[in-house]
Amino acid sequence: MAKNSADYLTAILSLIHDPRFVQFEAEQTAPTIFNAVGRTHTETWHSALLGWLLDPIASHQLGVYPLQRFLLLLANNQVTNHAAAFDLQWLLTFVKLAEANVRPNERDPNEVRVNDTGRFDVFIDRLKFETDLPPPWKEVQILVEMKVGAAIDIGQCTRYMAHIYRLMQQGIFTIPVYLAPSHAFVKDTASLLGDDRWIRIDFQDLYEEVIEPCLHAPTVSPFGLTMLNEYVKTLRYRLKGGSPLIITQRDQDLVRQLFAQHESAITMLYQILSEQFTSDSADLAEKKSPIQALSAGTQPVKITIQIEQTIFQAKSMRDLYQQVLGYLDQHELLATLPLPIASGSKRYLLATEPIHPTGNAFILPARYRDYYMEANKSRDGGLNDLGKLLGFCGLHFAVL
Repeated sequence: MAKNSADYLTAILSLIHDPRFVQFEAEQTAPTIFNAVGRTHTETWHSALLGWLLDPIASHQLGVYPLQRFLLLLANNQVTNHAAAFDLQWLLTFVKLAEANVRPNERDPNEVRVNDTGRFDVFIDRLKFETDLPPPWKEVQILVEMKVGAAIDIGQCTRYMAHIYRLMQQGIFTIPVYLAPSHAFVKDTASLLGDDRWIRIDFQDLYEEVIEPCLHAPTVSPFGLTMLNEYVKTLRYRLKGGSPLIITQRDQDLVRQLFAQHESAITMLYQILSEQFTSDSADLAEKKSPIQALSAGTQPVKITIQIEQTIFQAKSMRDLYQQVLGYLDQHELLATLPLPIASGSKRYLLATEPIHPTGNAFILPARYRDYYMEANKSRDGGLNDLGKLLGFCGLHFAVL
């Protein structure tokens, strides 16, 4: 036993003195402009940043590129079957974005307000098209509601949808978008937001599909690059020890490198910490780590959800996905889905081969017959994606 303890101590010391570990630890608490002024999770600041990014004439000098990426993200996350749904693929084809009016922006920092409805965190109008809109629409707008730390207010969502319905009577189609942390999306869209027309995206989606591509765009201005890098650090910031809003690809790459080099030390730390957490304390395994399973000896954590009248209990996200795919097959819903279904430009939500659009293989595939889902996700991210899949099927679910 003493020899084993000495071996583990040596392994742990090797880990904590690895330059990559020192770098990773430092980056987790790196100061940012946002937290320096105490505004890390202030929604109005996040709204202003998003409005600035989507504005075609903003100082980032990216033009319409961020707005194009944003619309593509919305198209990939649109799962509504509502009769009044607008085909976002059509919008992407024919919309002219250079004249889009995005508020708030650098010239007009005020949010759009509507009496008896409220203020819109980000509002986009003056969208021009190269062809006539499909009848009966005369105009298209985009409304973005954002939550960072606060809980989703279904009453507020209902007021917004009532406003949208009034605009529909005037031939104005408004696309409602809900941006929140992934842990907020623990139900299907209709149950959570009161209407399945909402397109829900989380900050991880926003980072991967919009912000990260903009960071690598050749036209981004020095000021724009600085602001986006500061915002990424802010989204990674763990307020009061909680979960970050995003996990960057760099974070995941560093963790995988460290795990490959120091597997024994990380596994021992993980197992010791796991024993200190009860099932009431938000499972360490799936909430804290970007890697779904560190070792075969990891303690499984139960996940319980209800789809319609059926209750599922699973020991992992992969187990849950496999059970749900079987359920969908029994109800003859799998065969009706348009495959593959994307959850972004880099990932598939459901496919008949365990290969993402980038050509990368699924890291932890959940397989049912000839169907595959990527299960290498946090608990919150995995449930969020499950909600998207069930939305395609018109099903409701809740976490128990």
